[in-house]
Amino acid sequence: MNNQFDIGLKIMKTGLVLVVIKDLIYYLILAEFYFGKDGIVPFKIYESILESIGLSFLEVLFSNIYGIYVFLLFSLFIAFLFLFDRYNLITGLLLFICLTVIRLRNLYIMDSGDTLYTLLIFFLAFYTPGQREVKTESIGTYPIALAVKLQISLVYLFSGLWKLKGEMWLQGQAVYHILQVEDFSMSGLSDYLIAYPVLPQGLTYFTILFEIGFPFLIWLKSFRLPLIVMGLMLHVGIFILMRIDNFSLVMILSYFTMVSDREYIILKENIKHYIGYAFPLFAQKK
Repeated sequence: MNNQFDIGLKIMKTGLVLVVIKDLIYYLILAEFYFGKDGIVPFKIYESILESIGLSFLEVLFSNIYGIYVFLLFSLFIAFLFLFDRYNLITGLLLFICLTVIRLRNLYIMDSGDTLYTLLIFFLAFYTPGQREVKTESIGTYPIALAVKLQISLVYLFSGLWKLKGEMWLQGQAVYHILQVEDFSMSGLSDYLIAYPVLPQGLTYFTILFEIGFPFLIWLKSFRLPLIVMGLMLHVGIFILMRIDNFSLVMILSYFTMVSDREYIILKENIKHYIGYAFPLFAQKK
């Protein structure tokens, strides 16, 4: 139990698959726009991509509207099976393949959130829900949680290093300019932050320091909780201010795997203790 991450992996899996299902339903509604021959990414580009990687046989999936609907409905069916832990390894790998095919069809419009949840679904295919002990026929939950942590660390590291190459990031102006882009302006909070330039400047430097520091400090127990709290604040802010929903949700969900089952149990007991202290009558009823 001390070194298991079943609770966090289960939460992340449920959240990720719900995000995938949300996207698949959206794709079904706008099937021709995203996957038709006259879709947002021209079919000829899709053909050239498949030819370059030797997967030309996949053209048939999106060659007509019936094939598109069959493929998307099949992907949705597999996603629901995976959500309810049916044939986890098979459905997880199939869902990973389906998401990869979707990414190939619309390679130039998919964002980092889509890429990341596709890769995490692959990791989760090897996760056995409800597993409390490492058995001889299983790899356990720790290696999967470790793979997730390594992947998130790499995302932050390369993102932070890329920002160090940008002049606006180094000058502390990047967030200020981003908040002025109308497509990223989701709430009046953007206008408030712009009115006080020192705030977006601080957020710019905080983002760089967090992304560069996370891959190294997350392995130290004393830094883990503060980093998770700061990361939650960062991605909730990105979600509210910039409307980058999938990426923010995927990153937040990944944090659940960085807390062990033992720590979740301790947290639960502490919450029950404080509730009982604050509301003694409620505690007695329980």
